[in-house]
Amino acid sequence: EVASHGMVTPKYETQLIAQVNGEIVELSDTFVRGGFVKKNQLLARIDPNDYQAALIDAQASMATARAALEKEVAQGKVAEREWKQITDTSPTELSLRKPQLAQELARVKAAQASVLRAERNLERTEIRAPYDAMIDSRNIGLGSFASIGSKIGHVLATATAEVRLPVADNQLEFLVKQGVDAKVNLIGIYAGKETQWSATIVRNEGVVDKKSRM
Repeated sequence: EVASHGMVTPKYETQLIAQVNGEIVELSDTFVRGGFVKKNQLLARIDPNDYQAALIDAQASMATARAALEKEVAQGKVAEREWKQITDTSPTELSLRKPQLAQELARVKAAQASVLRAERNLERTEIRAPYDAMIDSRNIGLGSFASIGSKIGHVLATATAEVRLPVADNQLEFLVKQGVDAKVNLIGIYAGKETQWSATIVRNEGVVDKKSRM
């Protein structure tokens, strides 16, 4: 048997960061320190009005670009028919309005990109939990202003916990394969009560601490 001790930590922890600017107009009741939330649960909402307007504007621009493209396609067909009626020689790309068609097609693609960008920004006004988690901290309040890059909160995953277990050098020989896949009995005391869990070693960090030499 090899004895060790360590701190329980979440396997995943995430710093929630604002990706758009705006006023915080909604906060979940569970978005408080110590609160438990489910994956994709809404934690906070940034004022979406400006981003909804930007999406409508982008959709209008795309509709205009599509109409211009359809018009240019029709004009190209007309130009091709007229060219055949006038001469038997091969038409140039310019006479068939192919450069104009390529330009309108590029404008449609640019408009589509603007719509996707506007939709993504609108989605970013909703701050959601990335997984089942416990709230470690919240850095915003109702009515406060969030700017791009500002901290919204910090969440800890609740599905899996990890414990780093340092081992003395003279006990490493008792661990087969550096202890990987070995079974561990974790014993913890909380509020005066002893609790025991069964765990498994999943990896060896392969690092010797400079201070403790563990």
